[in-house]
Amino acid sequence: MADSLMRDFRHHASDRWSRAIIRAIDAQEDPRTLRLWADVAGTSVGALRTWCRAARVSSRQSLYFARMLRALVRLRGKLWDPLNVLDIVDDRTLAAFLRRCGLHGQSAPTLDLFLRTQTLVLDDSNKLAIVDQLRRRNIDVGGVAPGDMNSERITS
Repeated sequence: MADSLMRDFRHHASDRWSRAIIRAIDAQEDPRTLRLWADVAGTSVGALRTWCRAARVSSRQSLYFARMLRALVRLRGKLWDPLNVLDIVDDRTLAAFLRRCGLHGQSAPTLDLFLRTQTLVLDDSNKLAIVDQLRRRNIDVGGVAPGDMNSERITS
């Protein structure tokens, strides 16, 4: 029911934000900074921050979400090798990054698992926009619906 209520009108802020998130998937290298992500999204850092604020997600949380989404989409059907798909140097930093993304100790997370357990994007209209963007690209998200995506936030 919440899904149908959210579709009653277009959520422009969520749509704009989700398009920027999805563009990170196309990045040749891990967009580990807002500047790199803005370049891939075809906008300025200031505009990117404004889009995140309008969607009620911090730019840092959005960047983590975009990076993890990119890594999981790029590694679909391949060996989980995060130190090669993410520009992260050591295991401790990787563990902290995965924790921030809501992935605690999973040896080989999947896109479906990330979307269900992530702790970065809490707003249902943003979740719906991401799932819609992924489906438009024919990226299998399993049976994930916005209500399936975790609503708890980690404060680390």
